[in-house]
Amino acid sequence: MKKLQNVDLPLSSGFQKIYLGLGLVFGVLCIYVMVFKDTSLKDVSFVIFTSLGFLFFSRPGKIKLTNTELTLRSWTGTRTSYLLEDLTWVYPTDDGGAYVYFDDKRIDLGADEPGHKKLRAVFEKIARDKLPYFGYKTPDRNSLVRKQVLGCLECHSLFPKEEIRSWTEVPKSFWQGIKTDLFYPKCLCCGEPWVFANTLDGSPVTLEGIEKLDEILWKDKDGDRYLPFGII
Repeated sequence: MKKLQNVDLPLSSGFQKIYLGLGLVFGVLCIYVMVFKDTSLKDVSFVIFTSLGFLFFSRPGKIKLTNTELTLRSWTGTRTSYLLEDLTWVYPTDDGGAYVYFDDKRIDLGADEPGHKKLRAVFEKIARDKLPYFGYKTPDRNSLVRKQVLGCLECHSLFPKEEIRSWTEVPKSFWQGIKTDLFYPKCLCCGEPWVFANTLDGSPVTLEGIEKLDEILWKDKDGDRYLPFGII
């Protein structure tokens, strides 16, 4: 992968502030009882080990991103690495985090992870640079803009919104008894509902993008497609 512009790498997640705070509190408590309560080191050994444990788990670098790979460190200290060349999908979540996929393996960059905003921003840049289908999603009718070009995953045909003649209506809510007013396009060539649009910026779907997307959304033996979170 070529080096990203305007991105400082390597990038690591920061301190786990809750664990760091607890470790410091227990450490101060230990010093206090030893100095002012005339307590032996043996008597406060449990507090010492508790403090050291919290400080150990608070250390930064649980997630580390370089120009070539993403490395995750478990609580036991073991490391698992994923090559960025194997990146297949990035979905920015509403809470400020992101789901990152390497084939069918999903990595959760939660909003509670220190440094998650920088990690999310970098992965979005990587996705724009590497994945020609980044931002592709099955759109509802109201989200489409005039003359927006869509693409079909089944037959790889490209067509503008205005040529769509058939739509799939989302059933009305069972609990509320009202219509959702959501309609999803069907391909005008093959009639399949696997129609995608670029929902990030409204730019046209490309043949390269739809062909690459077809590759990663592979079918199992029953003909069902693998679907990462956020594709629909």
